[in-house]
Amino acid sequence: MSDSSITAEFYRGVVERGTDVPVGDRLLRAAVFSGESLMTTSFPMNTGTVVVNDDEVPAQAVIVQTLLNMQCATDEDEQGLKALLAAVSQTDNADTWPLSLSLTRSEVVDQSVSLSAVVAFLAIYLGFVLVVACAAILAIQQLSEASDNARRYGLCIKLGASSKMVDGALLVQVLVYFLFPLLLAVAHSACALVVVSDVVAVFGHLDIGAMALTCAGAFLVVYGAYFVVTYLGARRLIRE
Repeated sequence: MSDSSITAEFYRGVVERGTDVPVGDRLLRAAVFSGESLMTTSFPMNTGTVVVNDDEVPAQAVIVQTLLNMQCATDEDEQGLKALLAAVSQTDNADTWPLSLSLTRSEVVDQSVSLSAVVAFLAIYLGFVLVVACAAILAIQQLSEASDNARRYGLCIKLGASSKMVDGALLVQVLVYFLFPLLLAVAHSACALVVVSDVVAVFGHLDIGAMALTCAGAFLVVYGAYFVVTYLGARRLIRE
């Protein structure tokens, strides 16, 4: 059994090949693979568990951990169970079983939402900071060049170039300066997204595709707004 997408394919291969697994002094052949979870958690924790019949467990085996799965009938029962488990984990009574971990459905949902929110915040915050910084630098650089080249553009107009031709040349210049960093960023993001997807898979089946598309759309809007404002500002400097 394994609920981790990273190790699931390996164990499926183990079953398909009919691999023998040593359990105590015997060899047992892997017969069935199951991807179900052993307990409710916010991300996959069971990277691999071998399930055998009770009579195949070695006599000298020691119980290391016991899992207890419960389904509460109502939300009030769930809150009562949560309070009970908290009391058990904090008591000094030696007759109670040690409680190492307890998770309820609502806690798992909250943790999943919190993890998604943290990932989204970091991606959006860092991305926007870099996009705004890059766009601002490019805008200042292009406006400075437009101011320096105003006389040259004026000379082109005196030599017979129309205002439409000058505006077109300016548009191409600004577009090239804004487009090449964008293409490099898209290529880098595409490669990084593959690695990030593998890392995120460790923490469960988080859907980062929709989040990535939303962030990309927002970044393009901000970057495009800087481009438009820069072009209009440079064109005004030249015309003046």
